[in-house]
Amino acid sequence: MSYISGSYASDQDGIAIATYSWLLPDDTMARGVVQIAHGLAEHAGRYDRFARALNDAGFHVVASDHRGHGQSIHTVGGDFGAPGFPGLQADMVQLGEELKSS
Repeated sequence: MSYISGSYASDQDGIAIATYSWLLPDDTMARGVVQIAHGLAEHAGRYDRFARALNDAGFHVVASDHRGHGQSIHTVGGDFGAPGFPGLQADMVQLGEELKSS
């Protein structure tokens, strides 16, 4: 099973935040959804093996690259932009809320 990549626009400043989803087949009832927040010196793609293990345990998995990391680098790597760390936190909450409503 491979991941599906996408993105969403941050409510903080409109930048694109890259997302990755490891989903179970359509005919499989998921036990739940796990949202992964990666560490500050990495990116969400590093969690592929862990996400696949969670899939094997019956969970859908969604992760995003924090602003300034991985596919969410828009200026300088590691730069959170004007919203700073609170913006990163708000991005994670926004993704979680979008997951709950879908």
